[in-house]
Amino acid sequence: MACKQARVSGTLWQLDRVGFGYGNQPVISDFSYQFDRGCCYGVLGPNGSGKTTLLDLLCGLLVPESGGIVFDGRPLVHWRPRALARQVALVPQDFAVDFDFSVRMVVEMG
Repeated sequence: MACKQARVSGTLWQLDRVGFGYGNQPVISDFSYQFDRGCCYGVLGPNGSGKTTLLDLLCGLLVPESGGIVFDGRPLVHWRPRALARQVALVPQDFAVDFDFSVRMVVEMG
């Protein structure tokens, strides 16, 4: 994948041989990839292939069983949750809010 129109350059996310599973079922195995700043990526795959697990790992909601993740030049495990939340947000597709908030307000709340 190439990102030709990025205004800023450099690596934002670096995944090095990341592995994760649920119980005895591996979902992500020996996955390495580099996500560059300013680029837009899509994650495609069939149900159960690890798309949501990958996003949860990137957001720090899950911890890799093997390998490592670096965000903005720093290992993800060294980020404090509050500091990471200022930089990274995830709005799941099945998110329900029982209050009258706009999309902007929900995203700003993290």
